[in-house]
Amino acid sequence: MLVLDIIVVVVSLVYVFAGWYTNENNAKHLFAGYREMSKSEREKYDIKAILKFFKPFIINLGILTMLAYFSISFLFDYITALFVWIGIETIALAYLVIKLNKLKVNK
Repeated sequence: MLVLDIIVVVVSLVYVFAGWYTNENNAKHLFAGYREMSKSEREKYDIKAILKFFKPFIINLGILTMLAYFSISFLFDYITALFVWIGIETIALAYLVIKLNKLKVNK
């Protein structure tokens, strides 16, 4: 299951690097949907609050899901670890979208 391990590590590293790399200057280029908005639409969102939540969340998501995957694969098997990893990713990313949508300044 080396390929599966590599995929989990690569996805986790992408999350960690995205968290480290994202800032106010490049957020409008990196956030899907946000870059498509007009300047007046972007002003409705508090980008500082979004980044304050997004950066640690996405870094922790990358680290903790990788640790969870390898712990579960060690304790049980790779299939169980894969399903748990996918479940954690899905729930966490859905929570991220819901939380970030609440950071709109002027509704």
